[in-house]
Amino acid sequence: MGTDTVQVLTNATLKAARALGLDEQELATAVGISVKQLAELDCHASKFQPGTETGLRCMLLIRLHAALASQVGQNQDHVDRWLRSHNKAIGEIPLVAISTQPGLINVVAYLEQLHEGR
Repeated sequence: MGTDTVQVLTNATLKAARALGLDEQELATAVGISVKQLAELDCHASKFQPGTETGLRCMLLIRLHAALASQVGQNQDHVDRWLRSHNKAIGEIPLVAISTQPGLINVVAYLEQLHEGR
């Protein structure tokens, strides 16, 4: 993978996390790394790598952000409420669900199905 691809994935992931209102612990958990590893991103000692499990989870987080924005817009209150409230269709709080790869996949699939059904 080229440096540009790595940098794009890293920047897009961090941008999506900010837009979703995720704190460091929530982002680290969602992409399957430690807070220490996440801090290394800020120091530019490390980047998210496409083709890895973490890279896959980063791409899913970016898709989650895009799909959620299509449903609730960019209103941070709506984003926070959706992520942090129990969702009957998902069966739990979305923020809790995205702490595992299967849960992240499920939340993204749910939001993308909603978007396609519009």
